Parts: sequence; structure tokens; C-alpha cells
Amino acid sequence: MTHEELLTAFPTSELPVPAPALQRCLASYESRDAPFFRSGHNYEMQYAQLYFFRLQLMRPRAVAAASRLWPGTPILSVMSAPEEGEVAVAGTLYKEQRLKPTILDEYLEDDVVQSSLGRARFVSGDDRLVLEDESARIALSRESTGLDAGACVSGIVVALRGVVQANGELLVTHACFAGTPSDAGSSPVP
Repeated sequence: MTHEELLTAFPTSELPVPAPALQRCLASYESRDAPFFRSGHNYEMQYAQLYFFRLQLMRPRAVAAASRLWPGTPILSVMSAPEEGEVAVAGTLYKEQRLKPTILDEYLEDDVVQSSLGRARFVSGDDRLVLEDESARIALSRESTGLDAGACVSGIVVALRGVVQANGELLVTHACFAGTPSDAGSSPVP
């Protein structure tokens, strides 16, 4: 066959006769994976979707508040921020805590997990803040004067103004929080 013949439609008169339907064989199966399952653990509870929804809901409020505070300063996405220089960005804060237990801790020895869960505090001087949006994340400098890492928690939507340093971290000079979402659909409490 030539190349052109391969690209043309196959004539219906030359279609091959269909093969008879095959019978699928049945086999018995015994699952032996039960010893490898951990009972009582739910790994479907992730915060990424909650943070994404909150960012979509609250970013316009943070940007509007920041625009009132810093007129003429464009508020960019993290990915659009320049590599160096002054910038204003909006996103969700994430607090990296060295002492906070992670899902990986569940695979460690029980006494190690229990000792970390028995802590009264998960806050330390090594905690770091990161600002993230749908496009990227940027680490916030520990020397930031406009934002106290000890007073922040993960999940807050905020607009930050500062200077991107040569090491890629944002040195925050000002912070503007989104506030609380309006509850326009609810009626006043009697």
C-alpha cells in the first residue's frame, strides 16, 4: 500500500469479518494485603484544597485593602515578582515548624511519635514563614520587620510588601491582612 492509500478511509466492502466475542475466564482471588493497612488513619484530610478555596475567596479583599494602604503599588502573583527589588504580593501564609509532627512521623517508632505528640508547644525559634499562591511560593526572610513569624499561623491570606533579596527571600516591610469574609447571605441575629 502507498502512503496515500493508508490515509484514505477503509472501504466498507473490504472490512474484515468481526471475530467472535471472547469469553472472559473467571478466577478466584484471595486478598492478602490486610497486614499492610494501618487502621484508624485517614489520609484524605489534606489542607491544600481548603487553602486554595480560601485564597480564591479572600485574595480580592487582601488586594483591595493593600491597594488602599499602598496606592499605586501593583500587587503581583508570587511567580510575577521580580527576582530582586521592591514588590507587593498576595497569597496564603504557611508556617514551617520543625517541631510540628508530620504524616511521616506515623511511620517512625511509636515512642518517637508519642514523645513529639506529648509536646506542649510546637513553636520554636527555627519556625519560618512562606507565602504561596497558585503559581509559586516565596520564603520570607527571618529579618522581616513587617511580619512576626511567632504571631502567625498557616492559612492566613495576606498581602505583603517588601524587597526580594539576592537569596530569593522576601524581606517583608509591611503586611496587610484580608480580614474576615463578609457574610452577606445571613440574617442578623435577633
